Amino acid sequence: MLAGEFTGMKVQEAKGLIRSKLLDLGQAVVYSEPEKKVMSRSGDECVVALTDQWYITYGEQEWKKAAEECLAGMNLYSEETRHGFEHTLSWLNQWACSRSFGLGTRIPWDEEFLVESLSDSTLYMAYYTVAHMLQRGDMYGADNSSVKPEQLTDEVWDFLFVGGPYPKSSEIPSSVLNKMKQEFEYWYPFDLRVSGKDLIQNHLTFCIYNHTAIVPKHHWPRGFRCNGHIMLNSEKMSKSTGNFRTLRQAIEEFSADATRFSLADAGDGWMMPTLSLRRQMLRSYVLLRRFHGWRRFLPPSHL
Repeated sequence: MLAGEFTGMKVQEAKGLIRSKLLDLGQAVVYSEPEKKVMSRSGDECVVALTDQWYITYGEQEWKKAAEECLAGMNLYSEETRHGFEHTLSWLNQWACSRSFGLGTRIPWDEEFLVESLSDSTLYMAYYTVAHMLQRGDMYGADNSSVKPEQLTDEVWDFLFVGGPYPKSSEIPSSVLNKMKQEFEYWYPFDLRVSGKDLIQNHLTFCIYNHTAIVPKHHWPRGFRCNGHIMLNSEKMSKSTGNFRTLRQAIEEFSADATRFSLADAGDGWMMPTLSLRRQMLRSYVLLRRFHGWRRFLPPSHL
């Protein structure tokens, strides 16, 4: 800043102070709006509401150091992915972690709110290791388990995942508890998590942070493999914008072969493959016609 009472400060340092001063003087109001039009999955236009909110301070200095240490030891398979995580760690700070409606887990200290989905799903890899014992091998949970939800106390999870003492007050048979702990110790840490690169700036970085906060160092994540997502007509495919098409819809409109060729031709890996439906489907159709023409010259053993 070059003038005023905040002279000499960096813009990032002064912004919050100026904001607070203007609000205190009654010369400003808080106003928020989406960067662009946002549509809900029900087809309604979304607006911003100023409500009470819980935040997780991911940028806390000591916690950030642990996250950086974890990241340094991970296999990320590409420099682009590593740069993405490093950039996210450099700016990620407060993140709203609660919502007031929908499915989810109630926040223990304030049950008016639920944990929002991106924050709630960063440790479920640990649950995978014992899920089969809780659901008796049925992924849909249709079979009754000998372990009841109310028996899965904090003491039980501490014993299973973070090296806590044996929960003597638990009604779960010791043979079951010890087997669950054995399963977790065998499968953890996870060696590879495959996900989209758009989740680096939230879910996957939360995963690093929350593992370093909760589980011992020898159970920290070992690797992420991040890929791009198909763009439809040069825009992100999203239900919220209406730019969306399922595989079934593409097959019904253009045929299975044309859809396969178009997807293969769109690109892969870290890049964001672009599927321009009309143009690429026409191109695929031409390629298919040529392919079927070439088949006439192939010996039977190559068909």
